[in-house]
Amino acid sequence: MSACGGRSSTAMPSIAAHGGYKTQYAPGALPGVTAEYTLLTSNATPRGLVQRSDGSILFAEEYGHAIGTITPQGAVVETPIAAFPAETALDSSGNLWFTQPLLEQYVTKLQPSGQATLYTIPAVGQAPPFPTGIAAQPAPSTSVWFTNPGTDTIGSIDAGGNISTFAAPGTPTGIAVGSDNALYFTETNGDAIGRMDFSGNLTNQYAVPTKNNLPGGITAGPGGSVWFTENGCLVKGPTDCVYGKIGLLASSAVTEFDAQSDPVSIALGDDGNLWFTACFANKIGRITPAGTVTLYPVPTPNSQPFDITKGPNRTMWFSERAAGKIGVLSY
Repeated sequence: MSACGGRSSTAMPSIAAHGGYKTQYAPGALPGVTAEYTLLTSNATPRGLVQRSDGSILFAEEYGHAIGTITPQGAVVETPIAAFPAETALDSSGNLWFTQPLLEQYVTKLQPSGQATLYTIPAVGQAPPFPTGIAAQPAPSTSVWFTNPGTDTIGSIDAGGNISTFAAPGTPTGIAVGSDNALYFTETNGDAIGRMDFSGNLTNQYAVPTKNNLPGGITAGPGGSVWFTENGCLVKGPTDCVYGKIGLLASSAVTEFDAQSDPVSIALGDDGNLWFTACFANKIGRITPAGTVTLYPVPTPNSQPFDITKGPNRTMWFSERAAGKIGVLSY
């Protein structure tokens, strides 16, 4: 275990809000995609969406070097930052945290005031760090936890800025907090789901039946369950997505369902169903707790929907990495 402090940067500059170039679709039969917001930043490659307590949606623009906000009124603010922000999490004090896998060794905390603190993640032996997924520990803690697939570790940053790392096998990638107040993470090259407590103890590993199918996104589900995606397509290519699966971990057993697509990110909706992105299929998927899958098309062709999060008023918000848009599915 190692510990070190962070270093601060100046507050970020800002640019004016704009209308988001919103394309509104007739609701028709719900569920369905009802709106898309075209981003102002060129090559934005949005990802890492999260809902703030006021109902606004925050997102990262990895190649656009910005943090974006869509207000409940539909205004879009894209704020430049000297970073490659990727996956995001909000801690219990309202700070936005994001990983920077393109810069390999950084995790950043962004306060509501705009003050940014950059944390340098240590290497483990000869292996360089590569922080990827991130999740916030529930209140009253303000600690965050992140995966480090490059070093086979899970890391944490506490309220004092101290960084700790804990051994975690199988190339940990996605991470989420379960209803039992423990961390669950996907072992992308380990064909398993790992469980770790908030002391950094690896308490269990649950084998995934389908091998070499790249478990990736993960979320807490209803009734104490954990759901995750398996997307071998991201390596095999868009023409070989027949093995995409959605996994369910419940009562210490893993069940898999045919995703009928190439699932990437997954999140729980207010309806008790799980919603996921299908990148190459250009669709948003819904899977019920019983395992029934339905796919909904994204209007913009080849948009590559990537990350997804629950929004207010029975909506799911998702990033369109190739199109530079944020989409809204209503249900």
